[in-house]
Amino acid sequence: MTRWERVMRVVGRIAAMVSSFFQTPVGQIAAYMLYAIVALTILATKGWAYFLILIGMTLAGLMIGGTIAGVRAANRGDSFWDGFTGFIQDNWAQSLAITAVIVIAIKGVALAKGGIAFAGAAKKGGKTVLPNAIVQPERVFWTGGDKAKQAATVFAQETGRETVAMTAKGKVLDSMGSSVSWGHLAPSIS
Repeated sequence: MTRWERVMRVVGRIAAMVSSFFQTPVGQIAAYMLYAIVALTILATKGWAYFLILIGMTLAGLMIGGTIAGVRAANRGDSFWDGFTGFIQDNWAQSLAITAVIVIAIKGVALAKGGIAFAGAAKKGGKTVLPNAIVQPERVFWTGGDKAKQAATVFAQETGRETVAMTAKGKVLDSMGSSVSWGHLAPSIS
């Protein structure tokens, strides 16, 4: 047996174990919880496009798999619908879990891309653009080094907002430098 054949055999065994797990009650509950957590998180962050991707991919995966199983059943002389519904009944949990993981990966890549864009905040039309900064009506929160601080400050000034460092208490905090004891200050600056 070649190395490639051994790898494929191991991958096949892992896939069979995962499939078997999602057919157990514990696996089905785990898949449902993962899917629900991902869906609710996406909805809470107003990621409607990601929610539609989640639902669409789930339905497409189940429909395509069900259709293939139905055709196979019909080719064996059984009912198409028996094969179709059998696939849905046996594989719905696995489909939910796989789709949730894929959407988590897609969302993670988008967040990483946004973080990279934030780190290199750009100027467009004379205004600083911070695509993934948390901007509330009056405040701009940022993370990162001096470049990020500078970009956030410029953005806040251009849009009539302020960063923490621009507030009275923030200026006091800034003047203290890096010797600040956050445990003692947190209650006093909130």
